[in-house]
Amino acid sequence: MRIRRAHESPQHPQGKRALGQLLARREFLVLFEHQFADLVAVRIKDGKLRVLCGEHELTRRNLCRNVRRNFANGCHGMILLVPTGSDEAARALLRREFARSVWARIGVITHEKCQHLLAQELACTKATMSVAVAPASRTQISHPENQNQ
Repeated sequence: MRIRRAHESPQHPQGKRALGQLLARREFLVLFEHQFADLVAVRIKDGKLRVLCGEHELTRRNLCRNVRRNFANGCHGMILLVPTGSDEAARALLRREFARSVWARIGVITHEKCQHLLAQELACTKATMSVAVAPASRTQISHPENQNQ
């Protein structure tokens, strides 16, 4: 799977990978570098197909162009991963450049929040796995034949 394009900073593929993991944990099938988007995430829920495009925007230089292209290519919504501290500026730009019908379908998440959610979900997964394993490994199972002893 190709996750990196030419001329990208080392942080760019790392951010795409983190965003992809976050969406995959929400039952999306994630395709990297698809239809010119950093990632495309697809899922069927309640009988409806949902297509999200993800973009890791380290600067706002290409943000508007990417939004126009992704919606023109048929995505239902977008999620933008932005550096911590630049989320409000990104939201303000989206509100200034696009109609509410567009910017209301775009989620903005910071690197810090993305990493926090992934760590939280990993901790929950580990806790769930240890609970599922604990009864079998720590508890003796009594059999009816042993109860008379």
